[in-house]
Amino acid sequence: MNSNKQINFAQFWKSYGIWLTFIFLVIISSMASDRFLTQQNIFNVMRQISINGILAVGMTFVILTAGIDLSVGALLALVACCTAGLITFHEMEYSRSL
Repeated sequence: MNSNKQINFAQFWKSYGIWLTFIFLVIISSMASDRFLTQQNIFNVMRQISINGILAVGMTFVILTAGIDLSVGALLALVACCTAGLITFHEMEYSRSL
């Protein structure tokens, strides 16, 4: 009977463990900082992950159509370095450098 409870707990943790960990981290972070759950911070986080989300959707379509291409990371790094160079050395505005 004890092993049955362990299996159920293991299945429960396997199914919902990532969500419980996420909720735990949100609670701890919101207690540690009064700015964590503000609208400005949430928009800032969404803005920062939007590039990765767009790349992930694009890579999903590439992989699903059997055109497997793993060079996206290298191309993203090259574009980021070129953009940083334009902004830093040529004093170009961020929007024009893209």
